[in-house]
Amino acid sequence: MRRHQLVKKQRGHAAERLHNDPIFEGTRKHWQEFSVAGQGALLLRQVMESIITRTRDRKRYSALVKVLLQVLKTDTSHILGERQLLYSDLHLLKGVEFNYGTPFEKIFRVNYYTTIKRKTGSLQVTFTPFNPQAQVIAPLPATHFKITTAAAALDFNKRNFLMKWHATEAIPLNDTLTGKMTATVKLNGGKHPLLLFLHLSFFNDGQKLEQEIISIVDISVS
Repeated sequence: MRRHQLVKKQRGHAAERLHNDPIFEGTRKHWQEFSVAGQGALLLRQVMESIITRTRDRKRYSALVKVLLQVLKTDTSHILGERQLLYSDLHLLKGVEFNYGTPFEKIFRVNYYTTIKRKTGSLQVTFTPFNPQAQVIAPLPATHFKITTAAAALDFNKRNFLMKWHATEAIPLNDTLTGKMTATVKLNGGKHPLLLFLHLSFFNDGQKLEQEIISIVDISVS
């Protein structure tokens, strides 16, 4: 038998042991958890890619997997290897964000509050009056910005989602105080988890800049 054939055969035996030998049962259970977290991370990334551009970043995906692995550990209804995101504390996803190096709250220093009414399918964000120049730390050479409020209903089993959003007009980055603003999104998500996102995009005289930020600001589970 040639050497490369022997090596291939040995690798085949090793793989077979990993998949079937009781000794590696714990390893297989951890694989399953990682698979569930990975699929959930892909779904979340797809949701965010519906709102924000330039998100295909391996580090961002890995960060989502890491967070979802921690979320899975809160499923007390199933044992290791059988845990599911639907039975986990999805509220831990609040605050998960994609940014360009600066945390969302340090860029968007505006007071706001959220409301999710599952029965009516109403998801709302209300912003108190603010000074854009002082409270939105925009990248140069931004002259305007937009706020997008997005809602998504996630089906982890079928790995798909429903989404709707509302975007403001371009807001000048000057020191003129805004009025109170309310953004309402209507989405009938059934019994699926509902995630509420805030997204900021920046513009220079109508030209969209690369820098964007998005954060999960509220979550509702049935």
